[in-house]
Amino acid sequence: MFSVVNPQNDQALAHRVHECLRRTYRPSIERLQIEAHGGVVTLTGRVFSFHEKQLCLSLCQRVPGVVRVVDHLAVLEPQPAERPSPR
Repeated sequence: MFSVVNPQNDQALAHRVHECLRRTYRPSIERLQIEAHGGVVTLTGRVFSFHEKQLCLSLCQRVPGVVRVVDHLAVLEPQPAERPSPR
């Protein structure tokens, strides 16, 4: 049995994932790229913490039509706090 991949379905799925993340995870959604192909969703981009990464992946998996999530998210390295120079 063959399954037919429909680009319109892929685009609709990517849109549903985007809307789910936008509603729940507003601050950083613009830094993410979302692609869908045959129910497989790929998230690419940068997040500020491991917690944000896990949240994105978890939310994505709950969207109807998602059969698998490919994680290409990178966690940004925290910038060291500026310290006063020693005297």
